[in-house]
Amino acid sequence: MEAPINWKYVITQIVADTVESTWPCAKYVVLLCGLPGAGKSMFSGFLAAEFREAFEKNRDPDDAIPQVRVCGSEFHEVHANLSRGSGQDMAEDDVKLSLQAADVVIIDEMHLTAADSSQLLPW
Repeated sequence: MEAPINWKYVITQIVADTVESTWPCAKYVVLLCGLPGAGKSMFSGFLAAEFREAFEKNRDPDDAIPQVRVCGSEFHEVHANLSRGSGQDMAEDDVKLSLQAADVVIIDEMHLTAADSSQLLPW
């Protein structure tokens, strides 16, 4: 039997590898994929909170705090009937705008189709 995964450690390492990196990037994108109910949305929330905390802790007082944005499908599914366009259209717009505005974008799978996944994943 495999040992359980220490998710807090995993999240801390992801943040350390980006925020505290000696080779910082202007933007970080995290794409979470997995089976429905696997915990992607919960993980993305914890990851975003950890990024925000690390940015606040490591920021230069003269600089703005980097923006962290989670793009998730739940919001778009709930609000799809309130506006024109499909939930998928709203999700795509959300990702595009987030990529322009935020420094860290966490994409919570957005219920990708098999065709979409095959373009993103090597297997």
